[in-house]
Amino acid sequence: FGAFALVEAIGEAGAFSALRALNLSYCPAITALPPEMGAIANLQALALRDCTALTCLPPELGRCAALASLDLHGCRSLVELPPELGQCAALASLGVGRCGAMVAVPDASAGCASLGSIDATYCKALRSLPADLGRCSELHTLDCRYCKELRELPDGLGGCAALTSLRLSDCYALTSLPA
Repeated sequence: FGAFALVEAIGEAGAFSALRALNLSYCPAITALPPEMGAIANLQALALRDCTALTCLPPELGRCAALASLDLHGCRSLVELPPELGQCAALASLGVGRCGAMVAVPDASAGCASLGSIDATYCKALRSLPADLGRCSELHTLDCRYCKELRELPDGLGGCAALTSLRLSDCYALTSLPA
């Protein structure tokens, strides 16, 4: 019973409804997750670290209201996050480090009121961050080191009163900081 079979089993109606944490890290055969992931109402933590063939997340993941931690580090084929992810009001930690193909984090992700940390290190193709990131009143850590294509930071970022750690080393395309 491998990880791929587990992903297929999640697609069965009512399966894993009490699940709080799901770790499918280091499963290189996973290319996608089923839309039924959105039906796991109690899911608080989803780890897909180094699922190198993962190309997309289902928009239905935005229905996981309890989701607090999303770890996508090393999902190098992942190009974008679904805008519906912004509906996860409990999302506190977003890890997309080493997602080398990711070009942008959608604006909807900044709608997460509880978002406290974003790790986007080594996202070499990342060009932009959510324009409304400044509305994230709980954001305390933003790590974008080695994002070589990151051109600018959102104007409202200076309004993040809780921001205590801003890491931007080796962001060669970055020319200025917001006021």
